Amino acid sequence: MNRDFGRAKYFLIATALIFFAVVVFAMPAVAEEYVSSPQIPSELTDKSDTYQVKFASEISTAVEEDNPVIRNYARMRVDVMNSGPNYTVAKACDMYDYVNLRWQILSEPRGPFHVASATETIRSGLRGSGDDYSAFLSSLIGSLDGNTRIIISISPDYEYHIFPEVFIGSGEDEVMDNLRYVAGRYGCDKVWYTKDTTGGVNAYWLNLDWVVDGMHTADYYRYGNSLFEINTYHPGRSYISTGTVTIVYPDGKWKDTTLKHGYYQKVKGVEKLYE
Repeated sequence: MNRDFGRAKYFLIATALIFFAVVVFAMPAVAEEYVSSPQIPSELTDKSDTYQVKFASEISTAVEEDNPVIRNYARMRVDVMNSGPNYTVAKACDMYDYVNLRWQILSEPRGPFHVASATETIRSGLRGSGDDYSAFLSSLIGSLDGNTRIIISISPDYEYHIFPEVFIGSGEDEVMDNLRYVAGRYGCDKVWYTKDTTGGVNAYWLNLDWVVDGMHTADYYRYGNSLFEINTYHPGRSYISTGTVTIVYPDGKWKDTTLKHGYYQKVKGVEKLYE
């Protein structure tokens, strides 16, 4: 009797070990796709290409700058003082103001990440995450013939920050005019930008990082309740430290780079780009 019980015990233990081995080795490699964080793969060292390609694909699908519904939506929200056949940075500021005034932050769902399309964001009543905000604002500005891109910054502990930028010119005169307009419209002291140089050609981009934090009145980003707010909440606000980033363009192309920032400021009547 005892011998039979001992044999049964060993049989049960062996069966449990076999079952455990089957389960473990049959499980898919989670790092190949996504982990519990909806944005960040568990390994960026050898999985970065998978992450970047998939995120770029999501962005290119979500940005609907050629959709006539989005184009009409944007046109209806351009200030009458800024109307006209040609794109201007004033129209980009109109879109920035409109979206930031109404945006409601929602956290990301768990599981594979999803960037909401521009039309999906409209149907949801302008609710979503930083990913959705960036794709939506890029869609509106792109539909008005502005050029945008989306910056993805990831910290060493896999926290991420995402925000859009809009192209403001290649020559310093054009860039100065655009930044002067932003400083005058919002009454801010400095207007920050990114400068890229490729093949000897410069490209300047205006920071459109979102400012929705629920701590300020509806008009904080345009008029400001204090000098701090005026200088903090506007297009061209100071950059959060970014380091090496991934830049994704509306057509799905992407690249890794280190951003070079500068700012426009007028001191004692003399305006200058500081780098």
